[in-house]
Amino acid sequence: MQYYRSLGVFPHLSRETGGQVQFSYFDIKALHWSDIYMHDVIYVDHPMTPAGTKVIEDATRQGKQVWIDLDDYLFEITPGNRALAYYSNPHNMEAVRKVLGMASLITVTTDPLKKAYSEFNGNVHIVPNAWNHYQWPLQPITPAQPVARITWRGSDTHGVDLHGIRGVLNEIQKDPAFAMLFFGWHEAWGVWLDIDRQRQVVPEMEMFQFFHTYFSCGADYLLYPLIDHPFNRAKSNIAWIEACIAGMATIAPACMPEFNQPGVIRYKDARHLRDILSNIKRGRIDKAEQVELSRDALQETRLSETNRLRLEALAGLGGARGVKEPVQAPALKAVK
Repeated sequence: MQYYRSLGVFPHLSRETGGQVQFSYFDIKALHWSDIYMHDVIYVDHPMTPAGTKVIEDATRQGKQVWIDLDDYLFEITPGNRALAYYSNPHNMEAVRKVLGMASLITVTTDPLKKAYSEFNGNVHIVPNAWNHYQWPLQPITPAQPVARITWRGSDTHGVDLHGIRGVLNEIQKDPAFAMLFFGWHEAWGVWLDIDRQRQVVPEMEMFQFFHTYFSCGADYLLYPLIDHPFNRAKSNIAWIEACIAGMATIAPACMPEFNQPGVIRYKDARHLRDILSNIKRGRIDKAEQVELSRDALQETRLSETNRLRLEALAGLGGARGVKEPVQAPALKAVK
């Protein structure tokens, strides 16, 4: 998440403000009290770890403003997610509540997260994830092919989501009208998914290698299943953003709020998903039209736009009401 929430956006925020907002970066393990003292606002990456909590406590003792950012609903984790063991521990969850209350500013990606964390903190702002238009141009939309090319992208935390439509996935593998490619494959899924590992599997890779590979793969659709669960309902839509960049139309569950976007093909259940796939096979869905609709909406979440929301939230820490007039922007410190 650093690319979308911190390290990937802060340099652009500095340039967009003409250097009024400046960031210094420190390894949390090598942090000294003087590093904190020299800055006005302390941004803590991974604030819910013991090391992150200690930095927040140290910064608070010095009277510094503390900014944390959260992109997940930590009070209910999906089954099978590797984070479940940590966040189901009562001691750890008490630490989470403490950190939420100590922060001067919390930024989140979705409205459900704002509602959840506002119970513990009165200064929670929504800053959606954004298309980094400075770095990634929109790829050409390739013509529809006789064999529809479908991708999935994710990590091993999504096993339960894929398992929820395992029957449909196995049908796709057997249908010559489709070719499917899994980015971020986890071998344990092979127990219940019939797949050709030589042709359909792309293991986890370095982030920028993934971006270049994914954006240039020429696929037609992203299939992004999510089980109906509080964790997923609070989830952001990075998968949709990346599909838009790559020129893919997104197929996602109708119950997921952040995927209620123009151009997204939303399915109600497995039977409905089968109907959608049948329509794709028969040429009844215009992929290019769906992608164009999504790209029109994507323009509203360009990084330059969402960075204004970050700046407004930061200006509020200094007592300013907005960012239209020049503000005395603080020097910021990001701890990773």
